[in-house]
Amino acid sequence: MFSQKELFAKALMVEKPWFIQEVNFDPQDGKSDIWIDFEAGSEFFL
Repeated sequence: MFSQKELFAKALMVEKPWFIQEVNFDPQDGKSDIWIDFEAGSEFFL
């Protein structure tokens, strides 16, 4: 069974160095907030 973070990472195709930092669902507003972050020290090339 996947954790909530793992489930969203797979659904959104989030791969290293990126990861799901936090998932927050507000049933009253019917909205999910998903924070995506990257591993410290990661380098990105343009």
